[in-house]
Amino acid sequence: MKTEDLKVLLDTLASDLDPQDKLLLADANNQGEILAFLDVMLSQDAESLLTPAQPSSSFEANAKNVMEELAELDNSQRALEKQIKDQLLKNIDLVIESNNEVNQYLDLFQQIDRSIYDMKGQREDEELKNLGNLNVEIEISSSVLNSIDDVMDILELPALTNICIKNGHYSECVDISSHLRRLCIRFPHLEVMKKVETDTQSEITIMINGLLKLLTTNLKQSNVVKIINYLRRLSITKTNFSEVNGRDLKKETSVFSTDNLKMIFLHSRYNFIMEELDDLKGLKDSNLHEKYLKRCIEVIREHSFATLMSLETIFQESSIDDRQLTAMLLSSYVKAIASRLCDILKESLPKVSDPISKDSLLLQTLYCSQSLGRKGCDFTVILRKELQNNCTPPVISAEEWKRVVQKQQDLVRTVE
Repeated sequence: MKTEDLKVLLDTLASDLDPQDKLLLADANNQGEILAFLDVMLSQDAESLLTPAQPSSSFEANAKNVMEELAELDNSQRALEKQIKDQLLKNIDLVIESNNEVNQYLDLFQQIDRSIYDMKGQREDEELKNLGNLNVEIEISSSVLNSIDDVMDILELPALTNICIKNGHYSECVDISSHLRRLCIRFPHLEVMKKVETDTQSEITIMINGLLKLLTTNLKQSNVVKIINYLRRLSITKTNFSEVNGRDLKKETSVFSTDNLKMIFLHSRYNFIMEELDDLKGLKDSNLHEKYLKRCIEVIREHSFATLMSLETIFQESSIDDRQLTAMLLSSYVKAIASRLCDILKESLPKVSDPISKDSLLLQTLYCSQSLGRKGCDFTVILRKELQNNCTPPVISAEEWKRVVQKQQDLVRTVE
């Protein structure tokens, strides 16, 4: 075959080739070999290229066997399907029950899944809440640490109060008590604040007992005024606390109200005078009755008059009720003092044999009574009643009493 025809044939065949195979045709050597192969191939006899063999009978038999096997397989499949259907129809209740159980388990699994999801959400919420609480605790702890100096100052207030009491700084103790009261009002739910106040009040109680004991000693009026003022300030602190707690103050009387302070003051000074009189019993035991009586009268006159002066200075009566209460308290106080003096006179005055000394003692007694009378506490009537009428025989006769009164009046006119 001609070369041109072979190239046309090659181009026709090349159109169906892959791009990579087409690249082989671009090479001149490859293209020449391909053309030579086509020429040899086309030059041969066409019959030699055909297969001369005829299909054998065995092939036909094999084909028949394959068809039979396919048919048998198809029949077997149908039989199995029928068997399965029969089994399903036979056990339809079991299948339905199994299906229901499967559905129940699926529902249960879904519920468990939802529960797990909800629990996970709740757990996350709890963790967030706990985290928030932890943040609050951290903030509180940080605040405490930042204010640790102030916290320590508050915690040390009971010890500071104790030191102030031991050193006699009572005014500072009252200031501490007032400061703590304000803090407790400001922070009513803090247990540590209540504990600090309780410990401080225990120290204040010790201070109060000490102050009350001081009132029964020999004090100057200025010191008595200070002690009463300390107690009064403690009373004000307690009253403020009552107001905060909403209680009716009209129905509530403080331990250190003005009325109670008057009674405490008079009772304490009375005890002091009694102790002073008891200290003089050594003179009586030594049969120095004149000296004993003289000193007793001096003690009663001096300290009783000082007590009345201090009472008038410290407590200013602003109402009729205050004046009436003071008058009642003074009446009881003077009666108690006069009663003790009369008991002393009844016991020791008869043992004074010298009439002049006896008149002198009675004159001092009248002077003592009239000194207190300058403050409205004259107890001359009590003296006369006790020494003349309420004892047998009378400690002093009517003539002796008249003579002493006359001497006292003469002395008054002389002084004037």
